[in-house]
Amino acid sequence: MNYSRALSFVIFAVILNFIFAKEAELGQVHYTGIALNDLVRRAEFIFVVEKAEPFLTTEEIPVRKFLKEYPPFKKYTYHFRIIEELYKEDKVSRQGELINVIPDNFDEGLEIHKKYYLEGITKSPLYAKYDTAADFFKADKLILFLRRYDAKTFEIIASGAYEALLKKKEILELIKKEKPAEGR
Repeated sequence: MNYSRALSFVIFAVILNFIFAKEAELGQVHYTGIALNDLVRRAEFIFVVEKAEPFLTTEEIPVRKFLKEYPPFKKYTYHFRIIEELYKEDKVSRQGELINVIPDNFDEGLEIHKKYYLEGITKSPLYAKYDTAADFFKADKLILFLRRYDAKTFEIIASGAYEALLKKKEILELIKKEKPAEGR
């Protein structure tokens, strides 16, 4: 009797471990690699920028259901000054302007956060990631690969979609190859 009870306990523990391990996987972010030429192809704007002050601002977006409050979603906005426009899909000159930049997949991240707290649904998104050698937080100047988010804000097109100035010549060659002439 004790043996079968112990065996039942072990089987139960293994099943619980399997269930919770699968649940933990559901909330993980997964990445797929993206090459530099794909960044260039996908970008609506490619700017050489320098950090502005303040470099980072944070806003908490409330998450509520009826009267119950849940942990807020944090929106991080980075601030840069445009030094040079390597490529742009519109005719507007922004050289010297200050711009706001949010991380990639902002809307999906907010939606996942809300679904988790409001509906108990977890999701494992698959995001594009560029393997850059540039340090976003330490470098004073970077090349950013962006898309328009709204009238005042740009969004980084993929995780790690920035590069060191040392890659500028290579990026300009890729722009000539991958982008229409009117944006250069």
